[in-house]
Amino acid sequence: MPRRRKKEWPRVRRRERRGKVDYVVDLGMVEELTPSGKKVHRRRTICRATIEEAEAEAQKARDRRKELGALALRLRHEQLVDAVRAYEILQGRHSLEDAARFLVDRKPHSALVTVQQAFEQLLERQEKRIAGGELGRRHLISTRSVLKPFVAAFASTLIADVRQCDIREWLDGRKFGSPVTKRNALLYLSLLFGCAVEREWIQTNPCRGIKPPKIKHTSPKFHTVEQVQSILAAAAENDERLIPRLAIGYFAGIRAAELDKLQWADVHFDAGIIAISEHIAKSGIPRAVTLAPILMEWLLPHRKHSGPIGLLQKAFRKHRIAVCQQCHVPWVQNAQRHTFATYHLALHQNAALTAKEMGHVGGERLLYRHYAHAGVAKAEAATYWRIRPASVRAARAS
Repeated sequence: MPRRRKKEWPRVRRRERRGKVDYVVDLGMVEELTPSGKKVHRRRTICRATIEEAEAEAQKARDRRKELGALALRLRHEQLVDAVRAYEILQGRHSLEDAARFLVDRKPHSALVTVQQAFEQLLERQEKRIAGGELGRRHLISTRSVLKPFVAAFASTLIADVRQCDIREWLDGRKFGSPVTKRNALLYLSLLFGCAVEREWIQTNPCRGIKPPKIKHTSPKFHTVEQVQSILAAAAENDERLIPRLAIGYFAGIRAAELDKLQWADVHFDAGIIAISEHIAKSGIPRAVTLAPILMEWLLPHRKHSGPIGLLQKAFRKHRIAVCQQCHVPWVQNAQRHTFATYHLALHQNAALTAKEMGHVGGERLLYRHYAHAGVAKAEAATYWRIRPASVRAARAS
């Protein structure tokens, strides 16, 4: 039995519909991708009015398959044109497949999120953590203030389009007060892009490959015994509202943000402690700070049964500046906490005890690196812990 002759591809067939006749070029089933990325199989056909036009289209398809291969028939004409333009852009440096994979890795389908939107999502997540007691509001305030300039510069840029070199150029082009400030900016940027990774808006955190600036260790700045006496004396004479907050800062080392939340009910004079609850503590870990006899002397004249202790931080800062100007003592950043750490460590010679009093989760290393000055003699520290209200007033009068 003679073998049946295989019909030439593509088939051309006559079609009659509603009294009209045309000719269909059947290119067969081809695999296509839908906009959502799903693979489907469809029959590709070309319709022409006359048999001559249909045969001409069939010949074009045969020529194209011969020249480009069977895979070319899976692409529409506009897709082929798009591929040619892509190769012109790549200029032979990468294959079209490599470029496509790189784009998909960097920009998933859900990654059409701008830097501004990612920033807002980060703040929203922190608000929820604050409501759940996992985070302090000060952390949210710092996140907003540190990231605000970066977000302003890249607000409408897609988070997936921000490259490592963009972040590095922004950091290098911005004036920071110190290497520590620059390092902190990098940490908060990493927090922003880390949130984007968790949400699967980007695949990797671009901040990870950026080396933080080297920080040269310098001894913490603090107030001397004479300077503390001058500030307390000026406050006692001109603005006694400052006394409770100044005394607790200098003789208990409690953080400024914790002092804002502290109430007189938290100061237990009988037990000799100041109770820092988990809602007050920066770390969320409660602690009991020793109420030193010298601190008790300063607080008793101003003692109340309830309410906040003295002025809140914003008002306190304003009045403190005026007092420092009157006594000609320059204020240094975190002066009270640094001063407490320095003189407490010098007196007790026990770094673990000082770190515990200050609520340092980081322990002794953090204490020496950022807070306590190690070059103070024990005799000088003993003088510091004898700064009583009466002696300050006497020194001021003389």
